[in-house]
Amino acid sequence: MEHIALNVPDVHAMSAWYVEHLGMKVASSSAKPPYATFVTDSAGRSMLELYTWEDPAPPAWRDRDRVQLHLAFLTDALDTDRDRLLAAGATLDGEPVHNDDGDVLQFMRDPWGLAFQIVARAKPLLDE
Repeated sequence: MEHIALNVPDVHAMSAWYVEHLGMKVASSSAKPPYATFVTDSAGRSMLELYTWEDPAPPAWRDRDRVQLHLAFLTDALDTDRDRLLAAGATLDGEPVHNDDGDVLQFMRDPWGLAFQIVARAKPLLDE
């Protein structure tokens, strides 16, 4: 898989927020509508394409249940990162979830309502 693509209400602001607050990097961007911007994770292992189409309009991300779609970011400092992201405009979407594998997942929403989680894994799911 090369990337996952999302139609978002403000590609410029959203991609800048993900770069500044979630450690992503811009791999490519277009100056022409729909302003396709590709951002990668800090390891360069996954890529997200953000763009803004007006027809069809971006989904009302805030109205979608987090189990329908969310992004996940690994953390070694869940509480610190949660507080930092809240100060940057994110909101909580429920209490932390502790699963049977010892992972802790905190669901949040970015300033545009897209669900994401920060997750502290007891054991990595992917080989490093």
